[in-house]
Amino acid sequence: MIETRQVADQFSDKLKQNDGVDDENDVDAESKAVFAYSLFYVYYDQYTYIKGVLFEDTLLAIAAVVLAIEVITNLGISLFVGLCVFLVSFNLLGLLWLTNVLISGFKIQISAVTVVNIVMSLGFSVEFCVHICIAFNRYVGT
Repeated sequence: MIETRQVADQFSDKLKQNDGVDDENDVDAESKAVFAYSLFYVYYDQYTYIKGVLFEDTLLAIAAVVLAIEVITNLGISLFVGLCVFLVSFNLLGLLWLTNVLISGFKIQISAVTVVNIVMSLGFSVEFCVHICIAFNRYVGT
């Protein structure tokens, strides 16, 4: 798929050069572009950017957790819970990497399903860490 896109981009560039029209001022230049299409590209297209989506979703989840818990309690507890959530995601991704490296024939690809599972596990870790931290905060009385 990636090689097909590269060939289509090269052909599109050659087509624009042979056209002789200034594409920056041409309103219809985007419609003259060549693109590669296959019915299966829709499915495989997610693998080109899904790691970035996982990274972005994880950072947004941690930031939302820290902000929400800071509003409820204080900054110290929110940073501690944010650290715990980060460590859970780090451990999950490390375990995923170890499984892919150590066990041959058992490759887990990062797809939309694994991203959803990792984000859900972050939610579960928030649930447990927040209850423990808030109970500790009430007991200690700080």
